[in-house]
Amino acid sequence: QKVQKTTKPVSKTADPFDDPAVGGKFTIFVLMYGNFFEMHRRCINNILSTVPENRRELRIGCNEVCPQTLDYLTQLQRDGHIQLMYNSRENRKKYPMMRTMFHDSAHPINTKWLLWFDDDSMADKDPGWARKLAELIINIQETKNAMVGQVKRWNIKGSQANWIKSRPWYKGRHFQIRNGQEAPNGQKIRFAEGGFWALRTDVMREAQVPDPEIGHNGGDYMVGEQVWQAGYDTKHWNQNKCFVTTSSVPRRGLHEKHTGTTGWKPGGV
Repeated sequence: QKVQKTTKPVSKTADPFDDPAVGGKFTIFVLMYGNFFEMHRRCINNILSTVPENRRELRIGCNEVCPQTLDYLTQLQRDGHIQLMYNSRENRKKYPMMRTMFHDSAHPINTKWLLWFDDDSMADKDPGWARKLAELIINIQETKNAMVGQVKRWNIKGSQANWIKSRPWYKGRHFQIRNGQEAPNGQKIRFAEGGFWALRTDVMREAQVPDPEIGHNGGDYMVGEQVWQAGYDTKHWNQNKCFVTTSSVPRRGLHEKHTGTTGWKPGGV
């Protein structure tokens, strides 16, 4: 007799953070850049006010931030609100700093899930967003969804396909077609918008996220492809920025050739 599998509903009374799929807390990474103190303060304060202290470990990366931002963050670290800071006086670009933060052997990530925020991403829509994310993680735990975010698509350029196939994390999995299925003629990547996403920590390590050759532009979809090549999928969440407002200000910082495109160099130019 065939036994029908049922999905266990999320409890309405128990704290979803305590579910084994979540593991008690998130490690939250925030990358900050430049002379934008008021935005930086707003970004951090939104996280501090919406994620309970016992449910987060906060790690901050600073790329060439202004003295006011650095003083503010240093005080928060003294007060115990920030657990770890990485400070660079120069702009090391987004993904090199991300790699330093994710693969710090002296301070390994000990949570099951990690969250990424750009400094212009604001958790200002729903004060219960972190709990709802934890509930979603419980509901997808038996699927191949290992990344969560606002899903977008990228059309792979020919030279980018060659770069992907040259990387050690490439496993020969076909690229995707529009509906998210893999196919021999696939030319697309489904990925989480780069300003805010969540990722299983073990998958980050398995997929080698982020690739050390990624510089600044074109990294979010390459991270999505790394997750895909490792055998996992990305779950659509934060539709219409209903939980976290990404890209809350006009684009700032560097503009460079996208990873793997013609004329591109490792680390970006």
